[in-house]
Amino acid sequence: MKALSGLGKLDRKRLTEIIRCTKGTITVTDAAGILETSRSNVAKMLARWASKGWLSRVRRGLEGRDVHL
Repeated sequence: MKALSGLGKLDRKRLTEIIRCTKGTITVTDAAGILETSRSNVAKMLARWASKGWLSRVRRGLEGRDVHL
């Protein structure tokens, strides 16, 4: 697992909401529905969080949780 780097207040709020509404893995489609935003914006968010170590990419479009909030 990568070392964690920080998340801003808004990103923490978004990630917490996604984790509360999903179990185990997070799809772009599920996260877009939860956050009520476009799939392309959510895909970028999930990729950014994975690069910071908050999620693990299982495969394109599917993320797994590394950190329990």
